[in-house]
Amino acid sequence: MAMATPEQTDALLPVNTIYELLFERNPKKDAVILVDAEVPERFHTVASLEKRTLKFARILQEKYDWKAGDVLAICARNNIDYVAVLHASVAIGGISAPVDHRTSAEDIADSLRIIQAKLLVTDDTQKDIASEAAKLANLPFKVITFEEIEACLSDGTVRVAEPKRLSRQERDTTPAFLYFTSGTTGGVKKAACLSQKNAITYAVAMCMVPGGTCALSYVDFHHIGQLTQPCLHGIAAGVTYYVMNIESDFAKAPVGYDLSSLVEVRCAGDTVTPSLLTRFHEKHGIKIIPTYSLTEGGYVMAPSWGNALNGSSGRPAGSFISVKLVDDYGKEVTPGEIGEICIRSPMVAMGYYNNPEATSRAFDKEGYFHSGDLFRVAEDGEYFFVGRRKHLFKYFNHHLYPEDIEQVLIEHPYVSDCCVAGINSAEHMTAMATAFVVLAKERTPMDKDIVEVRREIQEFVDGRVYDARRLRGGIFIERSHSTADDEKDMKSSKYL
Repeated sequence: MAMATPEQTDALLPVNTIYELLFERNPKKDAVILVDAEVPERFHTVASLEKRTLKFARILQEKYDWKAGDVLAICARNNIDYVAVLHASVAIGGISAPVDHRTSAEDIADSLRIIQAKLLVTDDTQKDIASEAAKLANLPFKVITFEEIEACLSDGTVRVAEPKRLSRQERDTTPAFLYFTSGTTGGVKKAACLSQKNAITYAVAMCMVPGGTCALSYVDFHHIGQLTQPCLHGIAAGVTYYVMNIESDFAKAPVGYDLSSLVEVRCAGDTVTPSLLTRFHEKHGIKIIPTYSLTEGGYVMAPSWGNALNGSSGRPAGSFISVKLVDDYGKEVTPGEIGEICIRSPMVAMGYYNNPEATSRAFDKEGYFHSGDLFRVAEDGEYFFVGRRKHLFKYFNHHLYPEDIEQVLIEHPYVSDCCVAGINSAEHMTAMATAFVVLAKERTPMDKDIVEVRREIQEFVDGRVYDARRLRGGIFIERSHSTADDEKDMKSSKYL
């Protein structure tokens, strides 16, 4: 696919800092952009968010001697003031790095060491574990909470900071945000480094939600999708995001809750079968549209309801995005063949922060990010996700993709959640398709023998797939439903 020229890309990006775009040149100063979903009286307009951002930036400069390149880590629950803290460091030339708060002090400390954080912002509920993590990581300053920041700002004497100005060349190479990912190597934690240019492109080009729309922000802020939508594009476009302090799941909400105002749901991070999308739409009248995006590569495909029903991820999201599918030797494959998707665009990250080895493995000299995801492209230009390269396994001479089997397995009425992996057989000297299943309690007869349940599921799958994909490795069943981890290898490990 032809990519926009550098001149065309520069025309798309009219400013040199994300602060200029979101605040200084934003004509929608009075637009309400962030609302506390639990306390709607608490909200931010563009103007109030800008003021709070620059005031906290001043605190960073005066109290913490903030310099260009210093890293501010944020480890807290969702909060509308989170966004001001996120932008404060970046506005004065620093870097901001959201960190997962739903983990141990040791894991948080590991993240802080990777990014070499100077200061950690948290909230009162997380202060103890955050303080322990900061101590383990030998941070130069004690943690500061949102509540303490509010106290500092409430006396009215804090002035606003002067935002840092950048040249066009500096814009392209100045780090702004760090977001953690396992990337193409699986469970090895790394921080993708996003430049000012990356952030500006997200805000300008990714019109996932049109201005004037009300949207619910239902993901922790340490995920990249929360940066790109409520923290960047939403501010630029004037979208009103209701921010949830996520401590419970939608599943715990009252069954009869009125969802009549909800028109569309965007999801990412996992595949959703067309049959599930259809059933949900028929029952609730709500369209779920899966979106293919990457922490390192940004939004890649422009999704639609029609594409989703066809099992397609869509087409590349703009002329500024170049996509190619390559085989194991780096050669581009032809339409219909399966290859690893590689992406080059102004949204592709600079690399992994302080990790040149991982960067050189995942980002090639032409600027393409090698995702580890396998796709095929149809003659009409539609792209179809096949699976993760690391999950592919061989049954004798057959290359098998777990998702092909999972899409059949999840259709069985007894199955609530599942994953498939290739488990090596010493007897047959090859990997065999093996299923790991969570039963749907409301649809599985509790008096039915587990052996019979396993037999019915196996016959269901084996009768719908070609011979090599049959579940020769067996089926492992977990009766009690639990939340699945994001990665397939983590999902399957609880059964082993």
